[in-house]
Amino acid sequence: MSGRPVGSEARRYGEALRAAVQAVLDSGTARQHQIAKEAHVSPTAVSRYFSGERVAPDGFVDSLAAFASRHGHPLAPEVREELHRLRRTAEAAGPLSARLRHAQEQIEQLKKKLAAAEETALGSHDTAVLEALEWVRGDTAQQLVTLEGRLEELTEEGDLAVVHVDPRQEA
Repeated sequence: MSGRPVGSEARRYGEALRAAVQAVLDSGTARQHQIAKEAHVSPTAVSRYFSGERVAPDGFVDSLAAFASRHGHPLAPEVREELHRLRRTAEAAGPLSARLRHAQEQIEQLKKKLAAAEETALGSHDTAVLEALEWVRGDTAQQLVTLEGRLEELTEEGDLAVVHVDPRQEA
């Protein structure tokens, strides 16, 4: 994304990420490069995430929360939820690659929820639980079809963007 203007959604997300660990950084007990090391990303990536130049992925929010907690400043659940909400908003407003990643993440989250519900329900012989499982299966399947359709649209959009590139204009 280097060279592109920073979107307001990505900037807002980056500012919120930085604010979430600002108390740790201000305390002097940790530095930004330690965040990078613990999150398994480069220090440059962390800088880009905090500036909003790049949209940090889902796992980075969780790594950041664990980092803050280990340094005596745990993030409140509502702060984590807000960071994830801001991430989803920034990804949805971002370039095609970010929107594709967002759609893929949503699909994976739905699959995990379904697997967890099935695991819980299969151990039960309660009719209401088994009926609820069937409802969850149907609802999740419907959401997956919708998301997979959106993923296909985004993929086609990307393919069209590649087809419409005039190599003579790239020079």
